Amino acid sequence: MLSDVRFYHLQRQTLEAALPKLLERVLDRGLRVCVKVPGDDLLLELDRSLWAYEPASFLPHGTEKDENPDRQPIYLTMGDERPNDAEVLLLINAVDAPADLTPYSMCLYMFDGHDADIVSRARQDWLAFKEKASELTYWQQRPEGGWEKKA
Repeated sequence: MLSDVRFYHLQRQTLEAALPKLLERVLDRGLRVCVKVPGDDLLLELDRSLWAYEPASFLPHGTEKDENPDRQPIYLTMGDERPNDAEVLLLINAVDAPADLTPYSMCLYMFDGHDADIVSRARQDWLAFKEKASELTYWQQRPEGGWEKKA
C-alpha cells in the first residue's frame, strides 16, 4: 500500500542535478525504484546523465532497451511497467501516475517549478494523492542546496 508520498519542488537546480542525489538516497536504503518520465527525449537525457553525473561513479539503471530490466535497481520508463519489482515510484514533471499504486510503498514526485503548466498539474496531483496516501509531504530546495520539508 502506498503510505508515503513526497513532492519535490525543483526551483534552484535542474532535474539532472537534483535527481541523482535523490536516487542515491533511495538506493542507500536498499530500495528499487521505477522512474516514470513524460517523454522519450527526457528519458534519453536522464539515461545519459545518470551514467555521467559524477566522474568517479554512476547510478546503476536501465530502460526497456537494456538487457535484464529485472536486475536494474533504477528503471527508467514512460510506461507503468515495473520489471525490477520496485518499491518506490518516482514521477517526473507531472507525468500520470499508474492506475494501480498498490505495489509501491513510496512515491516521490519531482517537478519543475519554472514551468507554470507543470506546477498547476502538480497542485492537482497533490489533491489527488491526499486521498491515496497516509503521509503526504512537500519538499522545497534550500538556497544552499538540499531539501527542506515544509509544513
